[in-house]
Amino acid sequence: MLDSNKSGIFAIVVVDKNWNIGCEGGLLFDLKKDMAFFKEKTMNKMVIMGRKTLESIPGGKGLPHRKNVVISSNLTEAPSDNIVICSSVERAYDIALNEVERGEQVFVVGGGSIYKKMLPYCDGAYVTKVDAIHEAADTSFPDLDLDSSFILADSSDPLTDGKYQIQFTYYERKHDENIR
Repeated sequence: MLDSNKSGIFAIVVVDKNWNIGCEGGLLFDLKKDMAFFKEKTMNKMVIMGRKTLESIPGGKGLPHRKNVVISSNLTEAPSDNIVICSSVERAYDIALNEVERGEQVFVVGGGSIYKKMLPYCDGAYVTKVDAIHEAADTSFPDLDLDSSFILADSSDPLTDGKYQIQFTYYERKHDENIR
């Protein structure tokens, strides 16, 4: 499933052992293998993010070679042509659903509040687990091991990425739990 091209809406995230994802608006870890995985999964796809995540991307113009959907009540004008601004999660979901109905994948890429709001709409989640705890973390992702609507469907063998041990995992929504 980690290599699946099945259509749907998926979260994609890196978590520490406590399911933390960020600190002061940035990522917790600099992981080359995870970034390559992220790029491979999301390239030429639609990604959904919040305004703060958009602003954290160098240049603030969205991820290149992707359709960027930004959920924000503050932004009224897109900073580049590859960005669509949505004032609500529901509007972003409608746009994503159009992509899914055409057989495409859509990825929710952060931040913390967007993950929490979009997770009920997700068919699955690609979670890179880092075998470390980031003590200064201030943003978390819901612990899918404790969420009865998701099951761990696939995982890679542990591997080394820089100074960290990581594992790529895929959580699938239980079929009777899907919001659609």
